[in-house]
Amino acid sequence: MVLWKTGKYRSQSAMEYLMTYGWAILIIAVVLGVLFQLGVFNGSNFSSGVCLPISGYLCSNPLLSSSGTLSMTFGYQGQNFTVDGYSCSSSAQAPSSSSFTSSGTSKLQPGQEESITVNCPVSSGAVIGTPFSGYLWIEYNQGGKDDLITQFASIQIKVDTNQVFGAGCSGTVLEYVPISIDNTNTVDATPSTQHSTSQAVA
Repeated sequence: MVLWKTGKYRSQSAMEYLMTYGWAILIIAVVLGVLFQLGVFNGSNFSSGVCLPISGYLCSNPLLSSSGTLSMTFGYQGQNFTVDGYSCSSSAQAPSSSSFTSSGTSKLQPGQEESITVNCPVSSGAVIGTPFSGYLWIEYNQGGKDDLITQFASIQIKVDTNQVFGAGCSGTVLEYVPISIDNTNTVDATPSTQHSTSQAVA
């Protein structure tokens, strides 16, 4: 009789154990599912863009405007070469020589870094958050060989700003928004009419 009661109690204890931890595991699974749906585990939501350079090159701090202008820091480790221009494409096929535009210093020393701009084929009317994925190319002269074209990085980025920027632009203004000021003070000599001005938003 005692053995039967002991077995019954053990079965009940095991069932309660499974039920308790089963509910806990179910709740954790639901929470993880909700977080996944919200994109918490998507690394692209935490960074504006990723530039992956090929060995020997440097590509960092990419910023893409809605007009397709991509600014970034470019660098090279290797022999000296003369840069003819940079290009950006949406496919892995090398672009034509006519698509390259010069930007930055024409001659790069090994280990030198500089800020450059390049035009990417972003869809017309792109808004902030529009994704772009493509490849970055460089046209250069080295060792007596001219007009050499090579891919130096791949990029995955979202449109960061509506600002049209280029080489030499040092401003951080993204857009202007109108601000209306209405003076209701009757004592002050300032006119009480409504004025409209613009405030830079960084």
